[in-house]
Amino acid sequence: MSGASILRVKQVVYGLASAFLVILASAFLHKGGHALAVLVQGGQVTAFSVNFISGSPHIRYTGEFSNLGRAIVSIAGPIFPILV
Repeated sequence: MSGASILRVKQVVYGLASAFLVILASAFLHKGGHALAVLVQGGQVTAFSVNFISGSPHIRYTGEFSNLGRAIVSIAGPIFPILV
């Protein structure tokens, strides 16, 4: 391989690694937004995962929430990464 080819391979590998880290950070912030909304309303987060290998990212929580409270938990996921 020539020096230019090796440089191109490095660029592709760094690009893919960067994209993976951005997606992981975005999923963490998204799920963190849901979890934060649960905690602020007095609920308890029982599971929090952003592991893409063993399944899809998710949180589980318990607590008594009104319809508005559940709506806040739902919208907090997409809003939190924007605010950060």
